Amino acid sequence: MTETMQPSHQAIIQALSFPDDSLPEDALHNAIKHYDDIKPALHAALKLSINEIKNIEEPAEKAYKLKFYAMYLAAETRDIDAFPLIRDYFSTQGEQAWDCLGNISTRDMGRILASVCNGDACALKSFAELDGMDSFARMSCLDAMGILMCQNDFPRQKLVEWFRTWLRSDMLNQQEYGYLANICMLLALKELKEDLLAALKSGHLDAEAITIEDIEDELPHAEISDFTRRLFAPVHDVVNLIAECSARSYLTVLFTMFERDDFDTLMPLFQKNRETKEVGKFIPEFLHGFMFGIVITPALILPSEWYPILFNNGMPEFQSEKEDEVAQQGLLRFYNRLNNDRLDGFIQSPFDTANSVDKELTPVAREWCRGFARAIALRPQYWLTQEDPHSISVFTESITTIMVLSDQHKADDLLIMSGKKVTPVEQEKLLTGSLENLPFAINTLINHAFDSGAEYHPAAMHKPVRSTKVGRNEPCPCGSGKKFKKCCGAAGRSVH
Repeated sequence: MTETMQPSHQAIIQALSFPDDSLPEDALHNAIKHYDDIKPALHAALKLSINEIKNIEEPAEKAYKLKFYAMYLAAETRDIDAFPLIRDYFSTQGEQAWDCLGNISTRDMGRILASVCNGDACALKSFAELDGMDSFARMSCLDAMGILMCQNDFPRQKLVEWFRTWLRSDMLNQQEYGYLANICMLLALKELKEDLLAALKSGHLDAEAITIEDIEDELPHAEISDFTRRLFAPVHDVVNLIAECSARSYLTVLFTMFERDDFDTLMPLFQKNRETKEVGKFIPEFLHGFMFGIVITPALILPSEWYPILFNNGMPEFQSEKEDEVAQQGLLRFYNRLNNDRLDGFIQSPFDTANSVDKELTPVAREWCRGFARAIALRPQYWLTQEDPHSISVFTESITTIMVLSDQHKADDLLIMSGKKVTPVEQEKLLTGSLENLPFAINTLINHAFDSGAEYHPAAMHKPVRSTKVGRNEPCPCGSGKKFKKCCGAAGRSVH
């Protein structure tokens, strides 16, 4: 189909298929404008199976995006011909369908289905009731039905009837029952109060997640709020919606890495990095990975050693000495917080299994690993393998995971060493495997660090920097006795 398209339309498809890490806003706007012309190519993308995508002669990390954008664009243009294609994709691919799409959420999938189903709630009901239907897809159908009701495209009483039938059946699993209960409360379906209480009593609902008090308090006097109406709305302004979708997981991970106080004090450094594009390593995820590696290394690494690495031997110029002081205090406070977490045994990976494989977060994982790899390179002797063969294997695999994500050249070298060709398909397989292993790898290295610390330095657990209240003329927090500007502060500045 794409061979018969005009060159300009082919360019739109290419921009959507293989974009860089930024949102292709211009391409999306052009795609909406010329949707009828590129519709066959987008429908072809929606028909691609998981295996077909993985065999495309481009990294699947990028190739999957055409399917991702095709679903949103179909929703924006109310393309009802796309509904059976989306239904077939999710009904045949199961959980892999979501893995392939990356950061598309169940909330947005419901909005997409509601936008392309032509108001046909019966089609959504049939989709949801398919045997073996993936839970995320089924819950998206429930969302879509709620959206149709909120838009007055489907009678409230009919939806109540369907939901009551499901609450009284054994068709759903406990997660799906919980999701349905939340939708009932959000949509103020008061008629279903007794059915929800009965589902709670029968064990269909998780009593720890939804309580009698939740149902009693939410339903009797509830009305659909403006927030709920915004939440249960068809797709519109697709460019902003995709941007929000991409940002949700990133912000979730970012607030796992940093506390709000960290942002208040580190923001001057982050802002300077954005302005200059070359000052230091103050990309938030790099900084967290770097500091994480510093504090778990089983030997004290003073600020005088890591300051020059972060600042490339030169601090950015701030507008005032006060702004400079606040930024440096924030950096030491952040170091102390992570260090205290390590001392208390609470330090843990900022990635979990779900968000580590989220393709929209691949750049975040890469930057974090680059920072971590740079930090542990300061004390390589503490990252040697252990004597137990099993520990050697697990440890080596964990270090390899970090290196694959932090350095593409090392990833390619690993492929060559394993007898494989450096092709986009093999690079994608290695990347995907490394992302899946990342949470386990980080926790393995944390455990190794604790074991190594006990072996090499029984009493050398990191002591927090004594004070984060540090001015240029105050004693350096590293304990040298010198003024900060003559010690660690000097290490972070260029010599003029």
